[in-house]
Amino acid sequence: MDGAAELGGTLPAVVAIARRHKEGMTAAIAGLLPASRNQGQDAQNLALAVDGAITRAHAEGSPKGVLASMNQIQNALQHSHKASP
Repeated sequence: MDGAAELGGTLPAVVAIARRHKEGMTAAIAGLLPASRNQGQDAQNLALAVDGAITRAHAEGSPKGVLASMNQIQNALQHSHKASP
């Protein structure tokens, strides 16, 4: 993320690499989700949450709090799928 933001204007290849990475991450997340008509959008939303978590972990200097938050998100998603018909 930092590389694309800081170097994208002078090194377009960095932006392309970052974009491919994000697309791969989103596809990996989609592969973990149950099949649904919203699977692609859900994967994009979760990828955004992961990006935010990475940024926050960098800012805090530790992933500890972020991992706890991501676990809570995972638990909420699991419970919502169990409650769905």
